[in-house]
Amino acid sequence: MLNFKKTLVILLLGCVFYSSGKGQGSADAVERERRWREEQRARQRQEADLNRQFKELNELANPTVVYVRPAPRVPVLSREERARIKAMLAPDAEDAAKYKDFLRQKNTGLIRLFPDFDCEAKNVIRVGGNCANLVPGSWNYSFRLKNYSDADYFDLRLRNGNLISESFLSQGILVRLGDVPLESVSALIGGLKFLLGFEPQVQSVEAKKQFAQIANGVQADGFKYAKSVRAEKNMTYALRVVAYRTENKVANRLSANASAGNSKFINLNFADKRIDLTVAFRIVRRDADGNITILWKELNRREAPKIVFSKSEKLSDIKP
Repeated sequence: MLNFKKTLVILLLGCVFYSSGKGQGSADAVERERRWREEQRARQRQEADLNRQFKELNELANPTVVYVRPAPRVPVLSREERARIKAMLAPDAEDAAKYKDFLRQKNTGLIRLFPDFDCEAKNVIRVGGNCANLVPGSWNYSFRLKNYSDADYFDLRLRNGNLISESFLSQGILVRLGDVPLESVSALIGGLKFLLGFEPQVQSVEAKKQFAQIANGVQADGFKYAKSVRAEKNMTYALRVVAYRTENKVANRLSANASAGNSKFINLNFADKRIDLTVAFRIVRRDADGNITILWKELNRREAPKIVFSKSEKLSDIKP
């Protein structure tokens, strides 16, 4: 039931953060409600399509092996629970008003990110201390989906005061640009040359080497590129996420071992948006409890490469 609760919470998140083109007033509230309802219907259609595709994938891979994907069950949250989630995740009204013109631009957004206090571990939820007002998944965000995410496919995570990008089968690269206005950030400024020029390897062995190199930190053009940076107020950053796709023939190999790790590969192509995305963002607010507010914009979008595993190689993440 925990997973179903988390699923609903993530579905609800899309209606509480601000993205491009949103202003103030009752008209915007009505428009947000309309969009939320459209997103709900779209997600229901997507879920039905995913179930069909999973069935076809299973039959294609091996008729004797069946991957079980439970039918979606949406628990009912009380009005109070819904209100609490919306209130906690909504950016401060002052910030929304301050950046409303910026947010009218395409592919921009204003979100809140909560610290990951390890409130969830091995299907156990802690509810005391910092976890008293837990909103599952509120510490993981996907710029590719423009929504909060889970622990497998996130783009950015806030943990121990650090911003982290190291999700499943993804090459995340973060760089601290300094205290510069987000409006002035473009592909031409310092710090973006290495980021945009980085060429992700497609052979899994080489991709793993690149992951290790970036995890240790790479110095180029006076900037440091890494998987983690310190989260600082009034600081601007850039992030590139290469979310690898997989080849269709990987499905045949998955049938040999229906493990939890393999399920990540299956969900990868059906439940996530696998692209190569570069964004710039700025921390415009930091609350006393560690929550941060991020203003962001998209800089570059490309088709993600397909990662290649050798025939004798065991399927695994590029993260050690």
